[in-house]
Amino acid sequence: MVPRDKRAPGHSPDPAFHEIEGTEIIVARWELALPGLQLSCPRGDDCCGSLIHDRMCMADTGCTLICSLDGKRRAYAFSMAYKCSECDKIWSAIEGALLNALPEHLRQAYPVDPRYAYSSSCTQLERATTRLLACWAVTYLTFDACADRILEAYGECFEDLEMDYFSQFEGDATPSRYTLSEDFIAGLKLPPAQRIKEWYTKAEKSDWTWYGRSSFMRYTIEMQMVKCAKTFNYDHHWATLSNFGGKAGTAAKAIFTTCTETGEIPAVCLVPSTSTRDYAHAAEQLARRPHFEPKGLWSDIFPNGFGFWKLLFPSILGHLGLFHWLDRIIRTLRKRHKNYRRAITELLECAYELESKDRNNVIQALQDGTMNNKFHTQSDI
Repeated sequence: MVPRDKRAPGHSPDPAFHEIEGTEIIVARWELALPGLQLSCPRGDDCCGSLIHDRMCMADTGCTLICSLDGKRRAYAFSMAYKCSECDKIWSAIEGALLNALPEHLRQAYPVDPRYAYSSSCTQLERATTRLLACWAVTYLTFDACADRILEAYGECFEDLEMDYFSQFEGDATPSRYTLSEDFIAGLKLPPAQRIKEWYTKAEKSDWTWYGRSSFMRYTIEMQMVKCAKTFNYDHHWATLSNFGGKAGTAAKAIFTTCTETGEIPAVCLVPSTSTRDYAHAAEQLARRPHFEPKGLWSDIFPNGFGFWKLLFPSILGHLGLFHWLDRIIRTLRKRHKNYRRAITELLECAYELESKDRNNVIQALQDGTMNNKFHTQSDI
């Protein structure tokens, strides 16, 4: 790590040196970090050669920037190029395949997940950032927002650098012009949204993990292990189609989903329509699982399509979802009748019972104004 400038008292800070203070410099040459280490060709069974250090990878990408979501980490990696003694293939020391072949304690010394490490890129995301990305990307955070946040974070850090620089001048001393040039910022080459999306997609299907399976395969196995002994329901969704790209996402018109009594998802698939024939294969595979024996089925369109499920589970009982059951009754009532609201209230009270703790919390939030910044009396509620 570049240390702070140890200048003499009364001397102003050097702007060129100040902008690199705290920057981490990583020289990736693994046989120096662990003397006696024998590196095998990452091609595995296809090649039994050993890797021999060849030269530093400076011609193509120069140094690699390792950036973070908060912008606080500024690290540059210089990597050794290794050449296989048999196949003559060149491997970078910070390439995912080579990182994955290293001993775990040595792999952890490099702050990038092997699944996100590409030697052809001049930018990489640090491990903590990619872990957050894996949690947030699909549900909470778009890739555009992620790229924008990285750019904003580095801009904020550069503002901190400027404030730190100018605050070191005392009295009437005139600060030198700060040399954080546009060329320096452009040289960071922060990753755009499309590239982050490509990294994430490849990482999810990569088996460069400590347990030897990709996240995609792990999700598949976890879903296939979901058991059902009581009830499950199925439905179609449309809003989440925006998360899918490519030909599959373009051709799909809906997402077929299922859910068991425990809230787990045993099966989900893209379908070109809501017709039974388009999800029949997925439903049949669901019925073949050894621990999937539901006693009841809930559906928003019952009894439509129930005959198909009866073929798969002969003893199953079908039910219409509570909301749709109530909705079909309410739609028959006259809205202009003076007892319309009262009838709906009493119908709901007959159909289900509110959980007392949640009900009391809602009433309290209405009374103290924390729900919508408006105080409600008991009569209002």
